[in-house]
Amino acid sequence: MGTLPSVSDPEGASAPCAMTRRRVCALITALSLSLPIVTRASERLPPELPVLNLNELPATIRSVIQDVYDRARQHPDDASAVGRLAMMLQAYDQHRSAAACYQAAHRLEPTVLSWAYLLGVERAELAEYPSAIRSLRAALTIDADYLPARIRLADALMTAGDLDGSFAEYSTLTRRAPDLAIAHYGLGRVAMARRDPPAAADHYKRAVAISPQFGAAHYALALAYRDAGLNELAAGHADEFRRWGSRRPRPPDPLLDSVKSLRSTARDLLASGSQLAADGRLEEAIALHLKAIEADPTVGQAHVNLISLYGRMNRSEEAEAHYRAALVLNTSVADAHYNYGVLLASMRRDDDAMKAFRQALEVNPFHAQSHYNLASLLAACGHLQQAVSHYQQAVANDPTHRKARLNLGRALVAIGRPREGAEQFERVLQAEDVDAARVLFALSRAWLAANETVKARQAAEEALRRATTLGETDLAASIERSLTTMAAAR
Repeated sequence: MGTLPSVSDPEGASAPCAMTRRRVCALITALSLSLPIVTRASERLPPELPVLNLNELPATIRSVIQDVYDRARQHPDDASAVGRLAMMLQAYDQHRSAAACYQAAHRLEPTVLSWAYLLGVERAELAEYPSAIRSLRAALTIDADYLPARIRLADALMTAGDLDGSFAEYSTLTRRAPDLAIAHYGLGRVAMARRDPPAAADHYKRAVAISPQFGAAHYALALAYRDAGLNELAAGHADEFRRWGSRRPRPPDPLLDSVKSLRSTARDLLASGSQLAADGRLEEAIALHLKAIEADPTVGQAHVNLISLYGRMNRSEEAEAHYRAALVLNTSVADAHYNYGVLLASMRRDDDAMKAFRQALEVNPFHAQSHYNLASLLAACGHLQQAVSHYQQAVANDPTHRKARLNLGRALVAIGRPREGAEQFERVLQAEDVDAARVLFALSRAWLAANETVKARQAAEEALRRATTLGETDLAASIERSLTTMAAAR
């Protein structure tokens, strides 16, 4: 018999055997494509956590973050553990590491608002605006009614140069929350970027009408008026900016507040509470100040601030309790007396208020605001000579205190020293951000009292021009009556 060909020998294979092998190979290939790929458990890696560098943080804070980090490493598939680590890192300004952890938590729980929103916040903090925009859009897909996310999205789009997108988001905000000042402010920013100062001014006016303490909007409105050539209007809002600073009232943001609350030192709580107070969120500010005292009973500044905070809430008994506590701790005593004096003045207890301001000045003779408030109360009681002395000390210790200088001028005129009063009015007018029409009218009356009728008439005429330009009809009528009297006297 002849030798059978070897199955493994392709050269000697018969045609039927070769066909069989091809069919088997094809079948194996088909099976391999249809079956799922199975990997070893060790190849299914959890989300990668960042390597932390905590050396620059205080030991107490480092230990807190380390504990949370250890738990996240032990449970890398637990979104709450990873997200908690992200929040702790964000609270202590470890923004890049926090973003990496929020990214991991978001992958684990893509439908949870917290991780998507806070990831967007951190990416914006890192100036990674395209990524921030994607994350914030994801957050709004989860909860379209979370206003802080839409505000931050509109801001990020604006910063990234997408004016149309930013305008659309701010417009959505004004429809959903018509009294949201920050949204009208945002529309003003878009209008200014589009080089349309009149439209910007309209939006900024709406913002400050809703929130009169919105310092940043007053500043922006001043610039818009300046660019539109309305210098008088610009000056008034520049003055409001100096009064309120760069405040930007925003709606409550529970998710971000929960992050900030993780900073548990008394100093951190005090700083957060002060910021809330500046935003007008008084109840929340009080709560954080009380937590600061709980964390460190010796933090006297918290008691000093609470005098003012409770006073603004018309809770005088609690304010007085913190006044007493501040005196016991002997911290910022001058400010404690001053805040208590403001509280007493608001209660029409003028004698007690003056006593408190005098106590503040015994501790700190250079406390300009105590001199000013004491002078105002003395003037109201008819003690003009004493009022002049304290107004003078207020402006000596704070030359930028325009109200003190203006009232000093009025008091000097009232006690028969009109030329000195006129000098004070003229110094007030040197600033660009004053209500010039009223100051000019006061200057006119000072010159009239000094028998300088030409100067008096010139100042009154300029005051009338400015008042008319600003549309202040009542003031303009008073000035016209004064000019008529001066003309009759001639």
